[in-house]
Amino acid sequence: MKRVFMISSFVAGSNVGGSLAMKVLPLLGCELSLLPTTMLGRHPGWGAPGGGAVTDEMFSGMAEGLVANRVIENADCIVTGYFASAAQVSEAARLIAAHKTDGTPVIVDAVMGDFGKGLYVKEEVAAAIVSELLPMADIIKSNAWEFWEIERRNGRVDAIPEAAREAGAIKSHLAGDSRLSGLQFVSSVEQGEEIGLLGASQQGAFWSGHARANGEHVPNGFGDFLTVLLARDAAGGLKPVQKMLFNEMTVFAPVFGAHDFSEPSEFDVGVLPKALGKPKPARVSPL
Repeated sequence: MKRVFMISSFVAGSNVGGSLAMKVLPLLGCELSLLPTTMLGRHPGWGAPGGGAVTDEMFSGMAEGLVANRVIENADCIVTGYFASAAQVSEAARLIAAHKTDGTPVIVDAVMGDFGKGLYVKEEVAAAIVSELLPMADIIKSNAWEFWEIERRNGRVDAIPEAAREAGAIKSHLAGDSRLSGLQFVSSVEQGEEIGLLGASQQGAFWSGHARANGEHVPNGFGDFLTVLLARDAAGGLKPVQKMLFNEMTVFAPVFGAHDFSEPSEFDVGVLPKALGKPKPARVSPL
């Protein structure tokens, strides 16, 4: 069984962040070790979540225990997600630099914000993710808003453009980009009547889509589910971007389609067995 080490949120009563990964990765054949950045009762979208951020002192103390048991060293893939403080980001970067085994892929899920919400982490957290973690990533995963926010913070655009969700706009911005030393995946990208995932590397940009939600409410946790799929795939070794795009979307699309979008909800782990029974191979197109 492959081992994934993740640094992200723990939300006891909600299928999001590291809590979702703890439930889904074992179903996909991976063992997860989670270093939590928060200890919450439920997703804040439901109201007061209870609990709070893990203190920087406690975070560092738990990290020391993981290092002592060689959890980071023995991981087949390392993933970072939600951070509650800039000190947590810095400690995560230090842990990866000091204890990652050579060749172990690092996925940075740049959890910072979204359309209609803007930045929902602290300013100093977003700055630290961009300056300290992204340079360490073999795979950068973001939603479309976060992609443009990273570009803005790096001085490559002045503001998030009106066509920010469109596959063509993101692809044009990445064209010939020598900065793509690894793989980049951008979710919630639109093309025509579909929405999907854009993947890019120095070999080019590709896209795979699926039907949009048939209701107003996309359940919380789908971005985290996509990160889980990338982790499962990368734990077996990095692959060409179009191959990973195919693998992830072959699983993601039927699971997405099996959900109810009629009212606010969360990712339903119970749909996985049925949705994955006879998956339809994803369509992957060059951009």
